[in-house]
Amino acid sequence: MRDVKSLGLNREAYFSEEWFAKEQKNVFAQNWSFVGVENDVKNNGDYICTTVGNLPLFVIRDNQGQLRAFHNICRHRGTVMLRDSGNISSAIECGYHCWRYDLTGELRSIPQQAKQFSRVDKKELSLYPAAVNVFKSMVFIHPDPDNAPDFTQWIGEFGQHFGPYDLSELEQIHSVNYDMNANWKLFIENHIESYHLWYAHKNSILGLDHKSQVNHYYNGHWSFFQSTLVEGKMAEFEKYLPSKIIAPNETWFGSGDHMIYPNLGVVTGAKFVAMLKAVPTSSTTSQVQIRVFGKFMEEGEQDQGQYYEDAGSSEEFNVNQEDIDLCERVQKGMMSDLGGIGALAEDYEQSIKHFHDKYLTEMAE
Repeated sequence: MRDVKSLGLNREAYFSEEWFAKEQKNVFAQNWSFVGVENDVKNNGDYICTTVGNLPLFVIRDNQGQLRAFHNICRHRGTVMLRDSGNISSAIECGYHCWRYDLTGELRSIPQQAKQFSRVDKKELSLYPAAVNVFKSMVFIHPDPDNAPDFTQWIGEFGQHFGPYDLSELEQIHSVNYDMNANWKLFIENHIESYHLWYAHKNSILGLDHKSQVNHYYNGHWSFFQSTLVEGKMAEFEKYLPSKIIAPNETWFGSGDHMIYPNLGVVTGAKFVAMLKAVPTSSTTSQVQIRVFGKFMEEGEQDQGQYYEDAGSSEEFNVNQEDIDLCERVQKGMMSDLGGIGALAEDYEQSIKHFHDKYLTEMAE
C-alpha cells in the first residue's frame, strides 16, 4: 500500500485511542465549554450537568441566586451525584452513602460521623469548584478555576458576529440528540466549511446566497454570515419552524453560523437560534446535541414570514440528518489506509485549516 500524505490532521486523529485520550486533557479540559442557557438554571436550586473531556461537572444556582460550578463527584468515594438537570431545594446528596453538601459546595452532613468518621473535618471536604461564566445568556464552564483563560479574551469577537439575539427572551422550540458513528471533529469540520452547501444541501437550505458569505477567524473560533437570495425574504426552510420572527430587522435575515472552539456550533436565522454541540463518546463515535430557540406563535396566530421558494424539498430539520450521514461516510473513509484530506478549497474550506492549526497547537502542549 502506498504512503498517503494528508493535509491537516493525519487520519489517525479520527480513530486513534491515543489521540482521543490526549485531546480530553489538552483540548477539552483547557477550554471553556458550553453547558446550557440561563433559563436552564433560572430558579434557586436549578442545576444542569455536563461532561468536559472525562470530567463530570455541574452548574447550579444557589439559594442566594448566584451561579456556581463544581466537579460532580462526592468527596467520599468519588461517586457522580447529580444527573441530567433538575432542581434541588436545599442540599446536594450523594445517593451512595448520603453525604450532603449545601448549594455552595460545603459538606454539611456525614451519616454516622461520630463513630465512623470522627477524625474527618468537613471543612476540608467541600466539593471541588469549577469556573462558570455567562455570555449572551449562554452558560460556559471550565474545570480549573485557577487556570481558566480570561473569559472575555477567550470568547473574543463572538458577540459582535452573533448579533442582537437575546436567548433569555427565547423559548426552546425543538431539541434532539443524534448518536453519530463518527469522530466529533468531523462534525465540526462539516459545520465550518461552506463548500458543501451548494451540493449536499441543495434541496434543504434553499434561498441562501452562498456566494455572499463572509468568514471571520478569532481565538480558534469562527463566524460566518450569508444573506438570503432575495432581500426581505427568508430561506424556505425557516417556514417549517414553529416560531415568530425574532431578528430585529432584515439585516439579520440569512444564515449566521459560528463555531465556539472546540465543539459548539451556533446557527442563527430570522426565526431561530440553534446550538449544536458535538460531544465525543469514543474515538469513533459522538453525540450531537441540538437545541433550537425561538418564540412560539400564539394559538391561531399566522406566520407572517415571506419566503424564497423554489422547486425541491425543504423538509423540517433534515439538514442535520444530511450532515450526520456525511460525517459517518467520511469516518468510514478515514478508516481506509488511503483516507485523509487531499485538497482544501482556497476560500470555502480554509476554516478547516484554522481549526486544525488551533487543535494541533493544543495537542502539542
